[in-house]
Amino acid sequence: MNKKLSNSRLGLGNKKADAGISLLAYGDGITIKDSTNNCPRSCICKDEEVRCTQLKYDEDISLPEGTKALVFDEAISCQDTDLDRLMQLIIANNIKIEGQCNQPEHLSGSSLADAIQNKMKKTEHIRNKRSGFTDPSVYNFAASPNASVFCNFETDLCGWTQLTNVDFTDWSLRRASDPSSNGSPGVDHSLQTSDGHYITTQAAKMKTPGEYADLLSPPLIVSANNSVVQIRFYYFINGSDQGALQIYAMYPTISPRLYSLTTVTLYYRNYWQRFVYSFYPLTNPYRIIIRGVTTSIFNHDIAVDDIFVSSTVSNCYVPYSDVYRGTRAYTYKSNNCDNWANHGNYSTTNYPYSSLDYYYCRNPGGERSRPWCFTSSNNWEYCDIPMCPVAPTYSAQYPLGSKTPISLINLNGGLTSIGRVAVYHNGEWGTICRTGLSTRIYNVLCQQAGLGKTGSLIFGNYNGVENVWLGANSISCPINSTSLDKCTLGPWNSSCSHTDDLWISCFKECLSCTTAPAVSAVVTATSKMRSAFAFSIRDGPNSTSGVVYARYNGRSGVSCASNWDLDSADVVCRHLGYMNAYTSRSVSIVKKPNLPRLISSFLCYGWEPSVDDCSVYTRTGTCYPSYINEITCNTGQKYYTYFNKPEYCLFEDGLCGWKNSGDRYWVWAPRSTGHFRPIYSSFNYAYVYRRSSNRNPFDAVLTSPVFSGRTQSQFVSFDYQISGSSLDKLLVTYVNKQGNEIIIFSNNINNPTGGWRYARTNTFHPRGESFYLKFTCLVSSRNHGWTSALAIKKIVLPNASGGVYVNVPALAIGICFGIVVVAIIVSIIVLRRQRKLASARMDQRTALVTDNSQISNTSGVPATNLGNPTITPQAASPGNPIMSSQVQDYQTKSNIPSSAQPNQNSSPPEYTVSYGGNPAQQSMVPQANVIVPQPLPPVYTPTDPSYNQNAPAHHQQ
Repeated sequence: MNKKLSNSRLGLGNKKADAGISLLAYGDGITIKDSTNNCPRSCICKDEEVRCTQLKYDEDISLPEGTKALVFDEAISCQDTDLDRLMQLIIANNIKIEGQCNQPEHLSGSSLADAIQNKMKKTEHIRNKRSGFTDPSVYNFAASPNASVFCNFETDLCGWTQLTNVDFTDWSLRRASDPSSNGSPGVDHSLQTSDGHYITTQAAKMKTPGEYADLLSPPLIVSANNSVVQIRFYYFINGSDQGALQIYAMYPTISPRLYSLTTVTLYYRNYWQRFVYSFYPLTNPYRIIIRGVTTSIFNHDIAVDDIFVSSTVSNCYVPYSDVYRGTRAYTYKSNNCDNWANHGNYSTTNYPYSSLDYYYCRNPGGERSRPWCFTSSNNWEYCDIPMCPVAPTYSAQYPLGSKTPISLINLNGGLTSIGRVAVYHNGEWGTICRTGLSTRIYNVLCQQAGLGKTGSLIFGNYNGVENVWLGANSISCPINSTSLDKCTLGPWNSSCSHTDDLWISCFKECLSCTTAPAVSAVVTATSKMRSAFAFSIRDGPNSTSGVVYARYNGRSGVSCASNWDLDSADVVCRHLGYMNAYTSRSVSIVKKPNLPRLISSFLCYGWEPSVDDCSVYTRTGTCYPSYINEITCNTGQKYYTYFNKPEYCLFEDGLCGWKNSGDRYWVWAPRSTGHFRPIYSSFNYAYVYRRSSNRNPFDAVLTSPVFSGRTQSQFVSFDYQISGSSLDKLLVTYVNKQGNEIIIFSNNINNPTGGWRYARTNTFHPRGESFYLKFTCLVSSRNHGWTSALAIKKIVLPNASGGVYVNVPALAIGICFGIVVVAIIVSIIVLRRQRKLASARMDQRTALVTDNSQISNTSGVPATNLGNPTITPQAASPGNPIMSSQVQDYQTKSNIPSSAQPNQNSSPPEYTVSYGGNPAQQSMVPQANVIVPQPLPPVYTPTDPSYNQNAPAHHQQ
């Protein structure tokens, strides 16, 4: 067998020898699927006819392949929902249906075929509107969704699809031995040979950072409600300029929107690396998109192999799929399953994604209709596992949720409100020709995309391919149109070339407004910051990307600095209240007209909190397009992640919700190149910077959001580093609900640390009340010093939710309690064991007594009347008879005295052998130095009333 699965093993969509037709009974989500040969319940299947007495509509309707007629001997329900299910079945498979209706009342006694025919006539207009789902499409809507899909790319893409006009290039199917200059691996992952295949991004074709290639999965469906889906593949990176892999989920039966799942963190390794990710789809069916992104002009190829996507369940199965991961280990005949490792080709090497561990029921590669296993007799049998209830599927009235879907395509990481317009028609994406289009059309496109009310024409550098669907003469929209659905479109297939592809920029505000946008509230709230400059960003997709405009001393114009760079852009974005700049150019390079100039030179180093700390030169005149300064600002973290939240901050994507105050900034320093970083480190961090020429005191305050609900004692830990010696003190302050400030950490920071240091604050006690924290870098001296910086790369509030806090006292108490419990349990076990051993010894003694010579008392009472003795220890008394120390062997019937004197020098334990009489008269005390190989017979008191109880005890020999 091949070392890995065949490309054709795709789960539910495979037709097997015993395949049939199945109608999944879920309303509008009805789909036809392959099924087994089994007849529906209460039916008889013979030749090409299925004859039923009744039909349960809460179950799947499964018919054998080749069925031509479905006959109901008894009248059935003809309610709308019931007819819908049957109608889908006969339409899709051209099946003749016979029978009568028993409800609703107005259809009682009517022909079932006539009822369905009338229903079809009434819903013909709806089915016509939904006809796009059956047309050929890049999204393959007509295909039956699979529960899982696996591809090793040895022959083709296994149903994965290259998208056109909604990305910038394609993935390439590559043989490992083909020559490559972009770092592609010399062997594939599956076969580990140069003859193997994989897919790779074509780095040589992606010359601009942000270009990407999308690969779309076949239609997929979760096996049951709330099923988790796992995505697995292997990837190979060879080079430091790595690019990126981004994973999205998509639901094209409803919308063209992409839902970001995760970004694969790429590390340079000269071997194949494994990636695994799990998520819960929002609905059925769903798709997976793998996006390969270039992040620099020197990117190497990203190779991907062995992609596996599957839902997993533990209590049911999906026909012809490999999704069962339960622990059932016996067959429907109650035979135990054998270990998969004992059966040749069914190994984890040949089926790496089938979880062939131990002896559990599985369906390797989805090759059979349901889970099975080998038995000890080396035969295989199906397992007794129920079939999963298929989750319902959903769809809009039209594919992608609109009669004429559109999308704006821009560089990855750029702004979604600017880009090349793509329109979906006839199952494919194409472009629109810009020539002759009016502003009204731009506005309609922006409103349909949900990106604002107005739009403007821009000129992009990235052209589409193949289809140019529409031109100016093909679009006619009413005045109040908000989407192309309300427009008259056609003829399709414009004669324009792709050099005239339409690019637009959408705005939520009117472009003709002359009032400059207000400076960010973050800056205006900083009372100590008073700037002579007022900046705004215009002529771009929104307020964060576009041309830099400025006002100064009553004059206004654009920034036209020839020395404009990322350091200056960082400061301008910070001045406007943003985190920093993504780039000193807008995301899409567009043509601009000549504009009035105000700023002729910018000299910023990148650490400055505002433009007032830079050297800015103003000069009126005309700014030519090639010198117009453009910018794209980073608005900061939009949502918290595990390592980037207020209580556990690694500064991966900003300040984790902490805010600046004071008259100096804590500046975020990302790892990405081009930004000013006063301390060399491979980590992201936040810093405060003081130049040697700055002699003014200041305080830089970083304030947390409000925390609440903390009832335990708290402390804060953090890592910090100091360079230079002109900073004075670092304070960490706890501010309670009443506004009282308590310093919980204070340290002089006027000496370099030479590296990162760990610090921990004093403990504080919120007692369930709300509070917040402040980190303050304090400079109170005016003395001239060195250029200095304080950096913090990690802040942890351990007792907060999501942190890594360990409550040491509680842990110690818990450990002690656990030890006590374990000791008690052990003592109980030992005591019970001792009791059992003692009981066993007594049983042995009792047995020996029975086997001894016949014992009788002086009155002739037979030994059989003595009953079962119970032995209990008693205190020794001088009057009790004992055995002589000369006794060596009880089994010898000589030298056994009839009586013995008590040993006055010792008090050995006494054992009472009781037969229901007086225990004081039925005891004996063995001496401590007597070795008794066998238990002694009991001393008993005769029950004859004439017996002299004062006489000494005797042993009957």
